[in-house]
Amino acid sequence: MVASRLRLVLIPFLLFSLLIVGFMLGDAPAGAHIEAMGMRLDTDPVAQWRPLDGRLLRGWAGPYTLRYRVVLTDSHTARPLGILMGLRAASVATWDDVALAPNGVVGNSRSSEVPGRIDWIVPVPTTRAAPGPHTLTIRASSQRVMPGFSRADLQVRVQALDELYGMRYRGWLLPALAVGCMLVAALYVGAVIARTGARQGAWPLLGLCVVGIVLPALEAWRPLVGYPYDLHLARLLAIRILTAISALLLPAYFALRFGRHPLSRRRSIAYGLYALLVLGVALFAAPFDLAGWILHVSGLGMSILITRRAINGGWHSTAGMLTVLLATTLVAALLAPGIYIDGLYVIAFAAILVTVLLAHAGYLRASAEQSAALEAARARLSTALLRGSIHPHWLMNTLTSLQELIERSPADASRMVELLAEEFRMVRAASEEGWIPVDEEVTLCRTHLAIVSIGRPEPLTLRVEGATLWREHALPPGVLHTLIENGLTHGANAAYHGDGASSASAVSDFVLQAHAQDATYLTLVMSVPGVPRTGKSIVPGTGTRFIEASLRTAFDNDWQFAQAAHGGRWVSTLRLPRAAMRHGWRERGAC
Repeated sequence: MVASRLRLVLIPFLLFSLLIVGFMLGDAPAGAHIEAMGMRLDTDPVAQWRPLDGRLLRGWAGPYTLRYRVVLTDSHTARPLGILMGLRAASVATWDDVALAPNGVVGNSRSSEVPGRIDWIVPVPTTRAAPGPHTLTIRASSQRVMPGFSRADLQVRVQALDELYGMRYRGWLLPALAVGCMLVAALYVGAVIARTGARQGAWPLLGLCVVGIVLPALEAWRPLVGYPYDLHLARLLAIRILTAISALLLPAYFALRFGRHPLSRRRSIAYGLYALLVLGVALFAAPFDLAGWILHVSGLGMSILITRRAINGGWHSTAGMLTVLLATTLVAALLAPGIYIDGLYVIAFAAILVTVLLAHAGYLRASAEQSAALEAARARLSTALLRGSIHPHWLMNTLTSLQELIERSPADASRMVELLAEEFRMVRAASEEGWIPVDEEVTLCRTHLAIVSIGRPEPLTLRVEGATLWREHALPPGVLHTLIENGLTHGANAAYHGDGASSASAVSDFVLQAHAQDATYLTLVMSVPGVPRTGKSIVPGTGTRFIEASLRTAFDNDWQFAQAAHGGRWVSTLRLPRAAMRHGWRERGAC
């Protein structure tokens, strides 16, 4: 036990630690020493040079000039040099008064400016790359910068040209692998949903996979491809929105995977308050990196709370492993927020999703095995029930009644033959499908009651209330029919032959009512005439076991079935998930 728990803790921790080390090794090498000499607003004729201040520069539309002092050593001049300028601006630079390739067109107004690329790499003239001090001057304008930034984006590096290009890709090798894992995960989860429907948080899991693909793509857009600087705000807003979505989906998945359904009022309020917190951070928090960090930490913290409760609820292995991994990620986010926001979260997110996916696949396999066993049990019970419905005694009585009707009322005899053929056809068709529309099941029940009613002084009918609620809904075949048959066996027929309830209740209608307090569950109430004699024990028989096996196969454990005597009638209540019933209706329609 101790060894298994130790492995449970160490394996995710070591895996994640190795990924952290790999990401750290992907950092860029150091470049030449650069000293900021000052900045000046060119539109002011008497402006003086002042120390470089990103907060002040943020408010300058320009044109303005930045000046840097660069010191090269022998090691720097061994290879061709390049300059990386990361500015939210259009710019043109000079190196020791030698003009370099322009980045956009510097303008005095928004209309005259052509936005430059957010990151611009230009080579240093080889004739001016001798060891010693050099002057880099950048004239720029930022006429299209949108509000929302706390400071200007200033990044200047001078180093080997191949290193500048290589550093754009080196740090994204592991994240690219992580994105590939999430792409495979998304395809797998999508296939699972298409084949079996959404179960135990499959939709949030698919959403997490999609976010895990798109979010790194947006993060990598700047270093790998680049874009004009006026698109920078749109990219950051998209990253914030997707981060907020992931902060909502991650706890939602764990809540659906390990939580009870439906959610209690207290937990629903807690999730609602958490969603409001995430929404508030996404809309109002600044700057962007801080907001993203808060959203990541919030999602991890909420997920840890849910998985921790799942451990107490009996999900020891799966929830324990996920809790350790989530906690390790949270510690990394708290201890190294800069590294985490700059790309480590992509690897952490992929590690979490891969672990979640493996656990989810294990759950699906166990669920499939359980479903196969339940389907086999249901098939056996269905066969037994079919034998019980058309056993020789019932068939002999039916044939005897048919013979009497031929002599007394040929029209009724002909109708009985037609009804028998229709019922056998519907029973055979229903037994070949996994679902049957509720309306078709009601028709089957009415056909069965019409057969039984022939020759009776009072017909047995099925009255329905709330039929509009089950439009485009389906059930496992035979559930309502079994309730009718149970009512006939233990109620109406027994009373008709003097073995149970009064004759007044025997000639009453069978009643099927539908209720829906919300869009989540549909309640079906079948009320049948007559109850077993007082003192007669009520033991679940083949019919009850068949109904329970059918519901468990179709709805897992998300259903309720209860039976009780009430007011001289036998009342059966079914509470079923509407989403699964609609899925069954669509699945039956596609066949």
